[in-house]
Amino acid sequence: MNGRLQNRRFQIQIGKQVLRSGTSVGAQYREGHRAKSDADVINKFEGVLQELDETDYWLGLLV
Repeated sequence: MNGRLQNRRFQIQIGKQVLRSGTSVGAQYREGHRAKSDADVINKFEGVLQELDETDYWLGLLV
C-alpha cells in the first residue's frame, strides 16, 4: 500500500510539472506572435522549444 501511495504522489507531482511546462508553451508561443522584432520572435520561440523539451522530459517520467 505504501509503495502505491508514494507512486501516486510521484505521479501527481509530475502531472503538476507537465501542466506548468505545457501551459507555458502556449503562453510563450502567443508572446512570440506579439514580439516587436525578429530577434525577439526568435528569442520567444527558443523559449517555446525549451518548454516543449521540458514537457517531453516530464511526460517521459510518467511512461
